[in-house]
Amino acid sequence: MKLKKILVNIVAVLMVCCSALIFTACEDIVTVEVNFTVYNYETEEKEDLTLTVSLYRHLAPETVDGIVKNVNDGAYNNLAVYKFVDSNTDQFMLGDLKYAEDGSLTQVILPEIKGEFESNGVTGSNLKVEKGSIGIWRSYYSYDNGFSTSTDARDSGRGTWFIPTSASTSLDGYVCVFGKVDLEDDATTDVFTALENAFSSSERYDNYVVYYTGSYNEEDALNNYGLTFNIAPYEDFNEDNIENLFEADNDKQQLSCYNHYTISVPQIMQDNTQSVKVTSVIVK
Repeated sequence: MKLKKILVNIVAVLMVCCSALIFTACEDIVTVEVNFTVYNYETEEKEDLTLTVSLYRHLAPETVDGIVKNVNDGAYNNLAVYKFVDSNTDQFMLGDLKYAEDGSLTQVILPEIKGEFESNGVTGSNLKVEKGSIGIWRSYYSYDNGFSTSTDARDSGRGTWFIPTSASTSLDGYVCVFGKVDLEDDATTDVFTALENAFSSSERYDNYVVYYTGSYNEEDALNNYGLTFNIAPYEDFNEDNIENLFEADNDKQQLSCYNHYTISVPQIMQDNTQSVKVTSVIVK
């Protein structure tokens, strides 16, 4: 009888352990769907497309938890997709610009996330920056007309995703790649093709300058460090006419992401709707 009880207890413990392992394994990868509306220039109609992304929580838990919270809070609804102009890397960006009800571009401010990548002491998330990977964009400090990094700069990433269109070895180990998409999946290919088409001709996108004004306050991270966000059509921007235009101070280790920069955004259609928009992001 005692032996039977012991065996029953052992089996019960094993079942609990197995259940815990299964639950943990399920938590390791979080699946989200990024839903787009995209204008198809060939059919001249809009399409609804979905990009399925696997988030690797076991490699970058703080990053994935932060992204899931942003998703559940609706922070990624009505997002603009854009690309940097004159950048040495090539990727689609989404997460920090969204469309207001009137169609204008506004900023999304999200909490900073610890940099979970190799140069910041987290080797588990040391995934390559290549087509098919998804990462968190971060900033650097201005330094002698170039860029420098430090612990604070490495932790400057927020909820902005970058989706590489090709490998970028210069970023390997210096940014957090927190997820991937399946490049063999037809739905993934459709999304990449549609986004590439939106940026394939200067007639299909408009250029804007994002810039900040005001005084930098290193204690106010949740409010652009005290700076004011501005965005203007490229042809309307003249830095000589802007009062209090911010430029990161090298000596004070201020983040260079608040310097003005130019982006390309898919065009607004004649019916005043966006040719490309992230309508929603949901956790599956």
